[in-house]
Amino acid sequence: MGTSPNHASTGGDTKSPKQSNNATPPRQSKSDTLSIPLLADSSPKDIVVAAIIVVVVVVFVVVHSLTTT
Repeated sequence: MGTSPNHASTGGDTKSPKQSNNATPPRQSKSDTLSIPLLADSSPKDIVVAAIIVVVVVVFVVVHSLTTT
């Protein structure tokens, strides 16, 4: 029982800096800035879904840029 929270907290700590780094540059897209206050009022599940969507969009943009080049 004690091991599960430790892994969960470690996973949260590992993901938190990555999310903050992604949210640090608001110049890339205005939608990120608009989503921040929405996430503050949303449930954790909504935040996870939004994070997954952001990751998918970022991956799509990277793949598209590599394909175009």
